Parts: sequence; structure tokens; C-alpha cells
Amino acid sequence: LGPAGHGVKPGGAVRWIAAAGAAASPHSTGDAHRHLGFVSLLMDISSEMVHSLLPLFMVGTLGASALVVGLIEGSALRRR
Repeated sequence: LGPAGHGVKPGGAVRWIAAAGAAASPHSTGDAHRHLGFVSLLMDISSEMVHSLLPLFMVGTLGASALVVGLIEGSALRRR
């Protein structure tokens, strides 16, 4: 038993952390970054698609006039 009877040998936690770090593949970080970048690209594309179709949805489905769509988009640009 370690100090104060906690059941941990001195240096045991350090050896465990070092072993856990050695088990990770050096390529797994690069793959994760590539996958994250690809998902981010897809999110950007889908966001742009929604922004371009939103005025059509507002006029066609919700029955908004062109004036209302212009006011909404103008206020959005003003707040940027």
C-alpha cells in the first residue's frame, strides 16, 4: 500500500498515464482533424444552401411579401 494506506504504489499513476499516452496512434490526431474539417465543410455548404432558399420559403410557403423579406434581410445585414 502507498502513503496513508490508499492502495496506490508511489509512481504508479505516472506509469499508468505514460502507458495510456503511448497507446495512442500518432496518426489518429491527424485523421480526427481531417474528419472534423470535412464535417465543417459540409456544415458550411448546408448553411449556405439554407440561407439561399430561405427567401423562397418565406414567400412561397409563409406568404410573406418581397417587402417583408427585404426588411428581414436588411435588418440582418445591419446587425453584422
